[in-house]
Amino acid sequence: MKTNQLHLLICIHTILCSFICSGQSQDSIANIITAQFDTFVNQGDSNNIYLQTNKGIYETEEDLWFKAYVLDAKTLSPSFLDKTLFIQLIEDSTNQTVIEEKHAIENGFVNGHIFLNDSLKNGTYSLIAYSANTIKTNTKNYYAIRKIQLFKIAKEKQETVSTIQDSLLQFSIFPESGYLISGIPNRVAFKATNSKGKPLNVSGFLYKNNVPIINFKSLHAGMGNFQFIPQLKNNYHIKLSEPYSDKTFSLPEILPKGNLLQLLSQNDKYITFKISQSQAQEKQTVYLRAQLRGTVYSLAIGDIEKELIFKIPINDMPQGIAEFTLFNSELKPLAERLVYVN
Repeated sequence: MKTNQLHLLICIHTILCSFICSGQSQDSIANIITAQFDTFVNQGDSNNIYLQTNKGIYETEEDLWFKAYVLDAKTLSPSFLDKTLFIQLIEDSTNQTVIEEKHAIENGFVNGHIFLNDSLKNGTYSLIAYSANTIKTNTKNYYAIRKIQLFKIAKEKQETVSTIQDSLLQFSIFPESGYLISGIPNRVAFKATNSKGKPLNVSGFLYKNNVPIINFKSLHAGMGNFQFIPQLKNNYHIKLSEPYSDKTFSLPEILPKGNLLQLLSQNDKYITFKISQSQAQEKQTVYLRAQLRGTVYSLAIGDIEKELIFKIPINDMPQGIAEFTLFNSELKPLAERLVYVN
């Protein structure tokens, strides 16, 4: 990696701890963290594919029109690396490929269609697109996938859709650092959707040992968050009051000690994180790496005893989802946070 891609932060603000730099030894560790990421990226794929279809429900004897964008994984600009796009239509119930075609890639784009013949069965199908430079061995995560529904005739389609019941609710819970730590403030995000996958506004209570302690509600598109201090040997669960449900939702396991990575604020120049650790943790050196689409943009270094604030410059980063990963002195990942920047 070029040296201008890695900015070691000089100004690191701390709370209840001091910043100590050990010179060459910390520089060596910083280089190792960056080099390890470079090695992973260089072994990865060069292109990403984004796939669109003209609709989600089809009948047999009609064309499925699609558009594919073949983009450089780092810059998200049209890629000229691949010339052929491979398309597969897979029947989900049997995992069998029923259609397989090749389409020419022109300047990073493909406009095409496949004919859905009458021999295809009713059901859900996966339309998959990939190229020579988007495949990892035994890894399907690098394919572009679109789900579609297929019906024989329009009447059969309408009868099937009308029987769908909208009584199901999916309520997902996401601790900000991926887990809950006992004895320190934890932020928990949540997302609610109905049976069709659409956002559902909710409100409810967090219970501790069957006693309500926090009232919360969604802020936007069925999403929201709340903050509390979990304690070991206590039972926590969530019950919704709107829409009312007698179902309870359990929180993830509470760990006795560990580190949390919390987003405090961001603007067009900086993003600020707070690192917290439980009292059972000893003072240690931690590293916060910022990377986006395979490029490391900064690496912050600091010593933490209880809390530590990192102010990370982001004005040189492109628009997109950046990954901020926290490491300990042994280069073990402790927590990770995804943030949409710029």
